[in-house]
Amino acid sequence: MKKIWQIFTSPKLAVALLVLITAFSVLGTLIPQNAHDMYYALHYGNRLARLMRWLQFDRIYTSWTLGIPLLLLAINLVCCTFKRGVRRWHQFGFVLTHLSVLVILLGGFIHAHWYVHGFLELTEGESASRFRLAGQSEVKYRELPFAVKLSAFSVERYPERLVVAVYEVYDRRVAHRGFVPVRKVPSDWYDLGGGQRLRIVKLTSSPEEHIAQVEVESGSGVEEIGLEWRGGGLVRPVLLRDGHTALALGLRQGGDKEYLSRVEIREGGKVVTTADIRVNQPLHYAGWNLYQYSYHPDRPGTTVLEVSRDPGLWVVYAGFTLLALGVCFIFYVKPFLRKVS
Repeated sequence: MKKIWQIFTSPKLAVALLVLITAFSVLGTLIPQNAHDMYYALHYGNRLARLMRWLQFDRIYTSWTLGIPLLLLAINLVCCTFKRGVRRWHQFGFVLTHLSVLVILLGGFIHAHWYVHGFLELTEGESASRFRLAGQSEVKYRELPFAVKLSAFSVERYPERLVVAVYEVYDRRVAHRGFVPVRKVPSDWYDLGGGQRLRIVKLTSSPEEHIAQVEVESGSGVEEIGLEWRGGGLVRPVLLRDGHTALALGLRQGGDKEYLSRVEIREGGKVVTTADIRVNQPLHYAGWNLYQYSYHPDRPGTTVLEVSRDPGLWVVYAGFTLLALGVCFIFYVKPFLRKVS
């Protein structure tokens, strides 16, 4: 018994466990997590894939292989704390920092076993309480303790903008290389790659058409090109002298600026609360979080909400708060009290 006590109160055990935990964390980064069994068999072979599944390397952050070192580290911290004890006031910071690590480990354990994450798809007017779990090798669903109804969904987009489209032409095949935005005239030089630069010299615009004069600089000199765009007309690229680069003037659809889902939370058939869910403006209700994740462009009025619940989050926050207090006591309060006394 004395030998076991000496082992669990040894700082060497803590260092060895931290190295092992770090190694497992690196493996969890290198090995794709929660993939299908077929993926591991194809990439690592059947024998190694079976070993990985037994060691739970396919879900290492919730595995027993990582849980055992974390448990031993917690026991080591408790034993070291009891060994030193709190005989004097200046040891309070030491105890507080050890306690904070234990609380953080507890929060991580709760997160690993009770964290829920998934996605909920809704169409305008639809109400649902079942969402699809994320990070699963097979499709699984879970029920919310309440229902979510999508009252309205809208997407705000940035306005269309004028661009010069750049194409690569080889053997009668055309590949798109990128866009050069038309922001100011005359513009700065834009690097097109392959030793070519482009700038817009002049632009004439009206609601019906845009006419641009551009210069393209390459190893063979500067080439001036006229580009036109007329509303509703077909944009024909203009081939440069090198025979491999083509330019075209046109309007590019603006990107998505904001998604908004107006939802109702229902319990027992009654509306409990309403909210507008935007990107970076989630809805928090009964310990659950609803985030605006995406939408279906091909299904108008359909939103995709990210659903999560993390009961260990505030435990981890509490642990880091205790850690900060312990460090402050060791480096600031303890020297001050020693100086006063």
